[in-house]
Amino acid sequence: MKAKKIMSFVLFLFISAFASAQKGPQEISGAILRQMEMTPSFSMGVAVNKAATRFDLLIQNPEGKKLHLKISSHGLGTVIDTVINSTNFNQRYNMEQVEDGEYSITVSDGKEKQVQKIELKTITTRNVEVIK
Repeated sequence: MKAKKIMSFVLFLFISAFASAQKGPQEISGAILRQMEMTPSFSMGVAVNKAATRFDLLIQNPEGKKLHLKISSHGLGTVIDTVINSTNFNQRYNMEQVEDGEYSITVSDGKEKQVQKIELKTITTRNVEVIK
C-alpha cells in the first residue's frame, strides 16, 4: 500500500513537471510576441537647426509601409498632411513663414503612431555697439 502511494506521488510529480514544461514555451512565445508588438516597424527622428528656422525629418520605414505624416499646431491646425511610401525618407522643412508655437509631427501606419513635438519661437536681440 505504501509503495502504491509513493508511486502515485511520483507519477503526480512527473505529470506536474511535464505540464509545467509544456507551459514554458507558450509563455516564452507570448513574451516574444508582446516584444514584437512593442517594437515599432518604423522610426522617426527630428534634427533641428537652431541657427535657422528649419528642421530635418528622417523616417526609416524598412517594411515600406504606407505612412501618414501630419504636422500640425493648436493655433493653425494642420500645416502638412501627406503620405510616405519610401523606405528612407529625409526632408527639410523651412518654418520661416509660419507662426511661433508648438508643432506636433505625427507619423502613423494605422496601427502604430509616433509623435515628436517641436517649438518655434522668435527671439529678438538688441545690441549696443561703439561706432568708430
